[in-house]
Amino acid sequence: MQHNLPKLYRLVKASETKAVSFFTIEGHDSQIGLIIIFYNDSKKYDYKYAGRILPHI
Repeated sequence: MQHNLPKLYRLVKASETKAVSFFTIEGHDSQIGLIIIFYNDSKKYDYKYAGRILPHI
């Protein structure tokens, strides 16, 4: 992320969060947006995590 998205990397790094999740919003033909969730505490992800978040987008 530091090399591919340097501006986003600096924003995330400056926020001093412990964990970050990125989810793309898919349109019919292409991606139409991005949701970024910042966590104050460390987050342990499992394979079901995206399945719990994505239906609410």
